Amino acid sequence: MRPQREVAQLGRNVSPIASLSSANFTADMFVGSGTSQPGIYELDVKVNGQWVQRRSIELRTDQQGHLQPCLSLANLQEWGLDTMRLEAARVDGTIQAQSIPAEGSFCQDLRTFIPEASVIADTAQLNLQVTFPQLYVLRQARDWVDPAHWDDGVTAATVRYNLNAYRNEYGDQSRQSASMGLNAGLNVGPWRLRHDGYLRWSEGLGNSYDASNTYLQRDIRPLGAQLLLGQSYSRGDLFSSVGFTGAQIYSDERMLPSSQRGFAPTVRGVANGNSTVSIYQQGRLIHEVSVANGPFEISDLYPTSYGGDLEIVITAANGSAQRFMQTYASVPQLLRPGQNRFSLTAGRVRSWDGVDEPYLVEGTWRRGINNALTGYAGMRSSEGYLATVLGAAINLRIGALAADVTASRADNPSGGAELQGQSYRLTYSKELVPRKTNVSLAAYRYSTAHYRELSDHIRDGQRVGDVGFGSYYNYRQRSRFNISLSQRLSDGWGTLWLGGNMSTYWDGRRDQTTYNLGYSNQWRRLSIGATIQRSQISTGIETRNDTQYGLTLSLPLGDAGYRSPRLSTAVNQSDYGTSLRAGISASPTQAFSYGVGLGRDERARASADANVAYNSRYAGFNGYYSRSDDSQSLSLGMQGGLVVHGGGVTLAPNLGDTVALVSAAGAAGARINGDVTRVDRRGYAVVGSVSPYRMNTIQIDPSGIDDRIQILSSNSGVAPTLGAVVPVVFRTQRSGATRLAYGKDSAGRLLSFGAEISDPEGQMVGMVGQGGQMWLAFNQEQTAYVLVKDQDRVLRCELTGELQELTCVTGK
Repeated sequence: MRPQREVAQLGRNVSPIASLSSANFTADMFVGSGTSQPGIYELDVKVNGQWVQRRSIELRTDQQGHLQPCLSLANLQEWGLDTMRLEAARVDGTIQAQSIPAEGSFCQDLRTFIPEASVIADTAQLNLQVTFPQLYVLRQARDWVDPAHWDDGVTAATVRYNLNAYRNEYGDQSRQSASMGLNAGLNVGPWRLRHDGYLRWSEGLGNSYDASNTYLQRDIRPLGAQLLLGQSYSRGDLFSSVGFTGAQIYSDERMLPSSQRGFAPTVRGVANGNSTVSIYQQGRLIHEVSVANGPFEISDLYPTSYGGDLEIVITAANGSAQRFMQTYASVPQLLRPGQNRFSLTAGRVRSWDGVDEPYLVEGTWRRGINNALTGYAGMRSSEGYLATVLGAAINLRIGALAADVTASRADNPSGGAELQGQSYRLTYSKELVPRKTNVSLAAYRYSTAHYRELSDHIRDGQRVGDVGFGSYYNYRQRSRFNISLSQRLSDGWGTLWLGGNMSTYWDGRRDQTTYNLGYSNQWRRLSIGATIQRSQISTGIETRNDTQYGLTLSLPLGDAGYRSPRLSTAVNQSDYGTSLRAGISASPTQAFSYGVGLGRDERARASADANVAYNSRYAGFNGYYSRSDDSQSLSLGMQGGLVVHGGGVTLAPNLGDTVALVSAAGAAGARINGDVTRVDRRGYAVVGSVSPYRMNTIQIDPSGIDDRIQILSSNSGVAPTLGAVVPVVFRTQRSGATRLAYGKDSAGRLLSFGAEISDPEGQMVGMVGQGGQMWLAFNQEQTAYVLVKDQDRVLRCELTGELQELTCVTGK
């Protein structure tokens, strides 16, 4: 369990004093003012603005009366200080500083040891803000989270469901059906047991249940990989994906910081003195960092969606600048220099009918060799089948290219010579910046007549001799071409895009060509979209052509932003006729949305439809109804999830694979992360989706909860592992009645603004606001007192049940 924030406990009669609402006063106004008490605090440590850990820190008062944290060399090293570089700079005289004590702790100003460093203990927000000069920070990728802080979560069970019911009527006939998708899991330590299934019911046919996957999984941190045992699917990056039962281990890119995922080149250069490196793409600043004199290397660029080459500007302290360009384009196969991806799978193929399940062994590997080149290879073996792939991806000025060849060797199910063939693939991506043209992906694959995918080989063996039915499964693809291209027009003229694919087969009976041409633009508040789709399908007997034209218009009604109702119209023309539809949709609240529409189909039949969706704190609900001249249909849906944990069962309207379980005792109704999620009456809530291996900030909003409940911290950071149910505990405290009082001394003068207020045990519980105001919270309805440190005086202020004006006298 992660350590949680600790807050000084109350005296026997008085609890911590809340902020003074009438004066708009909060303790944040005194951050770093030295008004807090010495002691040991549980603080969130932030280094150069990034959260790194939560730790107990001792604060002591220095000779000037300021609080200084007591730190150690080990603390600074853990927080990313490059102590070797710092010590080298001290020895050669580059900096004038004392050497950091190797043993024990020090409670001195951090600048004594690290010039231009700073540390601020914010006891109001319970954090320690540390700043190191960039020169003395160990290089870590942006948004990196130390694996030591990854949280496997608590033992818990999870269930995610999606329930739907349908009723359709056509003429004199009606039909009812229902279905439920189910995803269940059990977490114990780092292990995740998962099961996926689908339950169907249909009138006249009864029930059926399909179990799709059941597996056990955990991460292997030293390898940056996942281990999976049971039923799942192969990775599908170099070979086509197939279902298997067995074991698999594969690289998990999610364990990398976001700045290390995907492909982006490493930028290298030389700085003349302390400089700022700015990296631009299409005129947009995408990264900027300060570097020291000499060579530098930047390897943590985020993959960008802008496309186009990089412009690097190195600006020295005297204002002089160096500029150079670096090529940048990417295809999915490219990796950053030095990175690896691998997968190993062993087991049995899960065939579609469950009759023949041959063994499967598969391995794939990719390696980023340098900024320009990535190599990859793979092998797949099964009974009577072997395939190998070898390829490379390269980043060139003309664009990013990937080329590979896959060779297969398969037994002939009809006897005779072994079937051998090859499949060649070429992938290209590039943004042509001067023309604002983006070829996001163009791919071509050609397969020889005797090339076999593993699925082809298995089906050939299962269906040999079964003419008629089996022949459908013996179609083999000859070539496939896909392209996606977009063109941004001059300012205000919108965007044109083109998408297309062409597939041919060796028997010629499934050849298909489809392309889409589209245009989109925004004119004032009106959104415009137009499309043309052309398709041609060959069955071997005939060739069918179909052309469709579409136009959509969308306009918000009102000035409420995204809350405004939106009027949408659509017209579609095809070879079968013209269809029209007009509708209004709206989301008046974050939880509720609806839509209504009227239409006419290709056969001139009129129709009307309506839909509604609502997300409660426990589940999501939706409904849809439509009616035409001769039919009507109704569907109702419910989706959500539940988490079974040590504190009971907690419901949620949505549930991802990795979730946060919030605990805030007594804070029923508090909103979590500003959405529909609220703390239930037992003090729990589920954040349905958090990012694994990332620092996720969970916030609680106390608005609307019982006034007697105080939440001692409003946010927390968690970095769960994949599939974890990670606990987030917000400490709360219940007090008795609260009253606003006005403090005066024996001479009738108001107490000083910012004076410290302590309970009878000397624990600080708040500060005096403007006009001598104090919010006082009682644990018991009895006479008590507080101590107020007003400048150089300590005053004792007596409290009685109904008294709102306090007279404070000197002395304890």
